[in-house]
Amino acid sequence: MNSREQFKINFISGATGLSLSYACMHPLDTVKTRIQAADVNVGWRKVVFSKATLRSLGQGFFVSALGAAGQGGARFSTYEYCKSKMLPKEKNGWTIPVTALSAVFGDLASSVIKVPREVITA
Repeated sequence: MNSREQFKINFISGATGLSLSYACMHPLDTVKTRIQAADVNVGWRKVVFSKATLRSLGQGFFVSALGAAGQGGARFSTYEYCKSKMLPKEKNGWTIPVTALSAVFGDLASSVIKVPREVITA
């Protein structure tokens, strides 16, 4: 498999993984935020099981998952690409530093997508 095909597979893998993660966490984060913002005198059950909370669960869901796809794809594909190019063929003492540096490059690539997305949605 050539490096372009491998990059595409890694991008899709990262995009799928982070999108699913955001899809699972978005409702939990929404409920947590509503509980934190609620009046102290109102019980948490009334806040969680209110119509307003149910309506707010869908707000921003697809935008969040879609933004996460690009972010996760960029992170994982960059990480794997850098690791494949920098790791020596034989195992030696450079495995851990190269893997760590690849993770840094992956996070930098992810930030190119994450930071503007957070500025827009804030």
